[in-house]
This record gives sequence, structure tokens and C-alpha cells, in this order.
Amino acid sequence: AHYTATPEEKAGVDRAFAAWREAISSRKAENVEKLYAKDAVLLATFGATPFETPAERSESFRTLLAKPGLAVKVTEQHTRLLDADTAVTSGLY
Repeated sequence: AHYTATPEEKAGVDRAFAAWREAISSRKAENVEKLYAKDAVLLATFGATPFETPAERSESFRTLLAKPGLAVKVTEQHTRLLDADTAVTSGLY
């Protein structure tokens, strides 16, 4: 079944993505970490295995945020609201 999101739901997803970009831009791992659930699985951008524990995710964020010149530039974004509680945002950034 197709779910039709309300404008408010779409705006909420956009705010969450903006918060993630701001957290990355802060270059503070703790700001990024607090956006993830305790049991989140982070698929590695620059690694071969997923990060499945808070400690693994924390180390991944610290390594990522230490990269000189790191910035988030969104070139393509696709957001799909699957239901009232679930959204997927993907793209190129």
C-alpha cells in the first residue's frame, strides 16, 4: 500500500536530516551519536563492516569528524515516508 505523507510529516523528516548535517558540521562526535538509537546499525562509509555497538559508532564518528575539510554537501536527496513513523532519506552527499 502507498502511504501519503502530510506536509508536517515531510517537514519533520527534513528537520531531522538538517539536524544530522548540523551535528556533522559541529565536528563533535557526541552531537552525532545522540541522533542514533542505542541499537542502531551504522553501515560503514569508509569501512568494510557495519558498526553495531555504541562504542563502534562512536569511534567511527570520531574518525570521520577528524578528517580535514570535512563538510556535508547534499547533491541529491530522496525521501520516502513508509508510514506515519518510518522514513528513509537517501541520496548523494
